[in-house]
Amino acid sequence: MMKNNSPFINQYSETQICSHLRELHRRHNGNATPENLDDEDDLVETSIVMDTFGTWENALVQAGLEAETH
Repeated sequence: MMKNNSPFINQYSETQICSHLRELHRRHNGNATPENLDDEDDLVETSIVMDTFGTWENALVQAGLEAETH
């Protein structure tokens, strides 16, 4: 499913994004990945997470989650 990746609208605060990441983590049994986020229609877009925090790992740290090591 393709999400709207509009670069000029960010309706989410950092706190809200972190909340969404924690919910993603819960829904996917601790596996909060960009790919899993892309499958969720009711959570923040992956591009917004990346634009806000720079890296996925930084976003997870800010959300209080441990980044997965690959």
